[in-house]
Amino acid sequence: MTERPGTCGPAPVLVERVARILDDHRRGGDGQGEGTSCRCGVNGIIDHPRHVAEQIVAHLGLRRETAKDIATKVRYVSAWVDQELTTLEGAE
Repeated sequence: MTERPGTCGPAPVLVERVARILDDHRRGGDGQGEGTSCRCGVNGIIDHPRHVAEQIVAHLGLRRETAKDIATKVRYVSAWVDQELTTLEGAE
C-alpha cells in the first residue's frame, strides 16, 4: 500500500509549524484607521498578510539568498560533481 503524499517525512511537521504560526497570527480588530492588530499582540499593522509572511520566514529560519550566493553554490556543486566524475572515470 502506498501512502498519500505529505503523510510521512518532514512535510507534515512543516505543515504543522506553518499552521501553528498562522493560528498565532490571526488578524484582530476591524482593519480600519491606524491599521489592524494581530493575535500575537502587535498593533497598527498596515499589511497583515506581509506581517504573517515575515513571521513564517522568521520562525522557519529562512533567509534571502542573493543571485551571487546561488551562483557561487552552483559553481561549487558543479566543480564537486566534475571532480567525482573524474575520480570515478579514473577508477574504471
